[in-house]
Amino acid sequence: MKKVLLFALIALVSAGLAFAGGQRQATGDGVTEIVWWTHQRHDMDFMREKVAEFNATNPHNIRIDYVVQTEEFQRNLELAFQAGDSPDIFSAPFNAKYYVDRGMAHPIDDFITDDLRQRYGNFLEVDVENLVNGNIYSLANSGVNFRLVYNQDLFDLAGLPGPPETLEQMVEYAARISEAGRDQNAYGFALNLTNPQSALFRSLDQIAKASDAWPYDYTSGQYDFERIRPLFEAYRGIMDNGGMFPGVVSLDIDPLRSQFAAGNIGMYISGNWEPGVYAQQFPTDVNWAAVPVPSYEGVQRGTTWVRAGRWQMISSQSANVEDAWRVFEWFHSADILREYHERGYGFTVVPATVQEADDPDIPGVEYFRIDAAIEGPWPLAPHELGLVVEGPSYYDVIASYMVGTVALDTAITDLNRRYNTAVERAIASGDLDPIVIPDFDPMNP
Repeated sequence: MKKVLLFALIALVSAGLAFAGGQRQATGDGVTEIVWWTHQRHDMDFMREKVAEFNATNPHNIRIDYVVQTEEFQRNLELAFQAGDSPDIFSAPFNAKYYVDRGMAHPIDDFITDDLRQRYGNFLEVDVENLVNGNIYSLANSGVNFRLVYNQDLFDLAGLPGPPETLEQMVEYAARISEAGRDQNAYGFALNLTNPQSALFRSLDQIAKASDAWPYDYTSGQYDFERIRPLFEAYRGIMDNGGMFPGVVSLDIDPLRSQFAAGNIGMYISGNWEPGVYAQQFPTDVNWAAVPVPSYEGVQRGTTWVRAGRWQMISSQSANVEDAWRVFEWFHSADILREYHERGYGFTVVPATVQEADDPDIPGVEYFRIDAAIEGPWPLAPHELGLVVEGPSYYDVIASYMVGTVALDTAITDLNRRYNTAVERAIASGDLDPIVIPDFDPMNP
């Protein structure tokens, strides 16, 4: 039934388009439709505004069909590729290597101009993120960093001194907020657990890195999930002590934001797009702020991750690569990137735009300023490079443990076995180069 619904979706997206071997052609009136899929909801209003502007003013008879999907985006995208009905342009939740290895992305080197090289500087080519085997597949826009977002009003209601600095405090404070907020249906903590990877990447992974507990050990080239046992226990503890927002297993990110804006959630962890969300999509009177994520002991032993280098990609199946590039080029122009930054949809990392752009006039932006002392880029671990692991991902296993369907010792032992076996096989087959950094420093990765 799900497949039927999925292909119905693809058919709707593709309605009105003519296909030849699954590839879009120009319409009968000479207009070329470029279908663009994105998983990014936070900038939807801005992007639709700019799509309308492009459609009305571009001289090339191009019309963009902009499709926002927030649920099952990656699965839908890969199934569309399997059906030969992929969009011409798609947003990239994963790094370029993931899509290149699966034959999904088209290189853009032939379109790179001297002006682009000068504007982008070192961010034109970011290994793995947008550069694979010497070819460029995407261009940077903003950099993403992460913070614990919290409702100061609920913290005051619970008599708490401030946001948590340790993992133990995070668990305790979640329960205390839920207890204090019982009469107004307020709860201490929330995750968008309908998508465990999205929920736990932005929260659990960042706490692990801040605590020097990332499950991939760069010094040995091995996975050790024992390092995140305290996080398994903490997230389960918030479920057990009543600190978690009810129905979290089916909670998506926009309903979570809506509940936070209504004053019903004490804290959650997310990226620097959140100020724009509350300024544009979910206006709120909540007295909120954001701080660096907690760590195991309240001591920063590793930097949290800043992602930069990719935004959109052109499909390898597109029959209109040159027109797709014209769309690409327009949306990566200096004016668009500057406005994207100034309106608070993302902190630009493009050097020329950084010099030209004003700080966004949006409440909360100040909490997300990138701080090189506590955050920065990390080398990618094998599972972030498309490592094929048999069985459920560690994100899915953690979600299962949170709801009590797996035993912790068994889960950790099984994860170590499956992930390390996958690494050994990938290296033996030549699909993965060994990733070992003997002098790895988590504070300067």
